[in-house]
Parts: sequence; C-alpha cells; structure tokens
Amino acid sequence: MRGGKRRWPFAGWRVADEAPDKLNLIASNRPGPDAIAMTEDILRRLFGLLDQQQVLILKLRLANHSVPSIVDVTGIPKRTIQRRLKEIRRIWDEADLLDPRTPG
Repeated sequence: MRGGKRRWPFAGWRVADEAPDKLNLIASNRPGPDAIAMTEDILRRLFGLLDQQQVLILKLRLANHSVPSIVDVTGIPKRTIQRRLKEIRRIWDEADLLDPRTPG
C-alpha cells in the first residue's frame, strides 16, 4: 500500500451518541483480545522478514533510542543504521501484511 494511510487492526472505540436505552455507552480505548492477537501475529511475521542486525536496530529504535544512541550501543556506523532502518521500512511496505488477502 503505497501513498495511502495504513489502518492498524485496532482503533480506539468512541462513546456512542445515543444508545437504545438513552444512556451513553462507554467503550474502552483498549484493543480487544482479537485485535491484540492479530497485532501480535502481524508483528511476528514482520520481524520474521528481517535479519538479526535489522531486528537489533529496530528493537532499539522502538525502545526510543536515537540513531546516535544505537551507534553507541552496537558499534554499527551511523550511515549503516540509517540505511538498515530504510531497508526495514521498504521490506515492511512491500510485505503489506495489513492486507487481509496476504497469505500468512
């Protein structure tokens, strides 16, 4: 899916304006068990597309490490880290695992 906005398998619930019994229903912003399972499956498949170095860099990046911090932790050159992050984005974009027609 290029150029379009991706929709994750869960989105926050909204409070209903009117309920049949005239009470406002309050729904949780937390994803349900099905959404959690689907997200875990997607992440497992996405991480499975990456090599060990990409996984290490991505885990550090997802833990809010900056690129210079990842350089300090791993010893991998800054340009290599930037290139690997770009590769990860490309791999994940091409995989398009959010498309329900994509075989698992």
